[in-house]
Amino acid sequence: MMKSEDNETALVFLGTGAAWGLPELNCPCAICKEMRSKGERRKRTALFIKGKCNLLIDCGPDILWQLEENGIDRIDAILITHEHGDHYIGLDELFVFKRIRPRGAFRPIPTYMT
Repeated sequence: MMKSEDNETALVFLGTGAAWGLPELNCPCAICKEMRSKGERRKRTALFIKGKCNLLIDCGPDILWQLEENGIDRIDAILITHEHGDHYIGLDELFVFKRIRPRGAFRPIPTYMT
């Protein structure tokens, strides 16, 4: 994760994989074979902008793992770029933020869709 000072902005690429992640299940291509042999995995595309306002761009099914791996515990707003499932299907997973906050401290996360 890219660290930033309180007054700076940082871009954190949470995932850069395809709609199904990489390697794809049973895919025989050279890239997927190589990734499997190395034990590598790329999660679905998502971007986090860390700064005064923490903005999550796209929220696929890998989102909880992506947030955990990058030490992200606060999201101030969400932008969904388009209606494909790999960009929004993880929204329901974000209810975890309600469970981990003290009673009354949770506020809905503004979500914008294009």
